[in-house]
Amino acid sequence: MSGRAAFVVVDLGFGDAGKGRLVDALTRRHGVEVVVRYSGGAQAGHTVVCADGRTHTFSQLGAGTFVPGVRTLLGPAMVVHPTALGVELSVLAQVGVADAAARLAIHRGVRLVTPLHQALGRLRELGRGAHAHGSCGVGIGEVVRAALDGAVLTLDAFDDPVARRRAIEAIEADTSDALRSLLDGPAAAHLRTEEAARELGALRDGTLIGRWVEWAHEVLRPIRRLDDEAAAALVEGDAPLVAEGAQGVLLDETFGFHPHTTWGRARTEDAVEWLRALDPSFEPVRMGVLRSYAVRHGAGPFPSEDAALAGLAEPHNP
Repeated sequence: MSGRAAFVVVDLGFGDAGKGRLVDALTRRHGVEVVVRYSGGAQAGHTVVCADGRTHTFSQLGAGTFVPGVRTLLGPAMVVHPTALGVELSVLAQVGVADAAARLAIHRGVRLVTPLHQALGRLRELGRGAHAHGSCGVGIGEVVRAALDGAVLTLDAFDDPVARRRAIEAIEADTSDALRSLLDGPAAAHLRTEEAARELGALRDGTLIGRWVEWAHEVLRPIRRLDDEAAAALVEGDAPLVAEGAQGVLLDETFGFHPHTTWGRARTEDAVEWLRALDPSFEPVRMGVLRSYAVRHGAGPFPSEDAALAGLAEPHNP
C-alpha cells in the first residue's frame, strides 16, 4: 500500500454484525490514534467486551475508546444527540474511561437532535400501528427529514445564541405542522395510548426546549469543535485511521428494504470522500462485517429467518 491506511468498517447486513469488536481490534493491532464516526448517530450500538471484563455499547463515541489515548472524531454527516452523549460519557466514566470527553472532537457541521425531534419521531412510529418502520426512537430520521426543508440546528448554530434561536423556531414550526398532520390523519387512531400521551406531553411542554439547551450546553461545553481545516490537523500523522460506520447496508436508504431503512447511506462513500478531502494520502481499506448467521432487530422483512436459530444467545443485545 502506497498511502496511509484508513480502515473503513461497514456492516453488510441489517446491523449488529460486530462492528464494535472489529474497530476495537483494528485500533489495538495497528496503533490507531483516531476513530472517525462518519454516519448515523445515537441509534448505533457497537458493543466491545474487553479482556478484563469491562464492556460498553458505543453509541456516539468511537469503539476504540477503551484504548488509552485514542481519540474520536464525529464527522459532518453525523447526527448528534447531546443529552444521549452526556449519558454515554457518564457510563464510560463508570467503567474507567473518565477522559472520553477530552478525547472527543465534533465537526461544527453536525446536526443536533432536540427533544422535539425525538418525541415527533416516536409519535410518527406509533401512528403507523402494524406498519411500523422499525425506528429506534431517538429522532435521527426526524432531524434529517426536517433539515431537507431547512429546519436544522447544527453545532455551529447552537454556539451562536441568535442562530440557535432562529433554528429552534424553525424546528418548532416544522414540528407543529407535522404534529397537526398526524393528529388530523389516520395515524390518530393509534395515538390514544399512554405511550403516545407521554410524547405529546413533551411536545406541548413549553419549557422543554429551554431546559434542553441548558443540558446540551453542559454536555457540549468541554468538547472540541472542528472545521475541516482543524479536522485535517487532528488526523495528521503516520498512524492508520479507522472510520466506523453505522447500521448496515441492508438498511441503506437506497439499497435497503424501503420503508424499513435508515435516513442515510450505510456504505463507505461518505467516509472515503471526506477522509480524502482531509488528507489525499489516505488509502481506504474497505472492511465488510458479517456474522456467520444473520440478525435483525425491529420491524421489516428478514428473508433468511429460520426458527431453528431462535435459541441462539444474544447477551449484549436481547
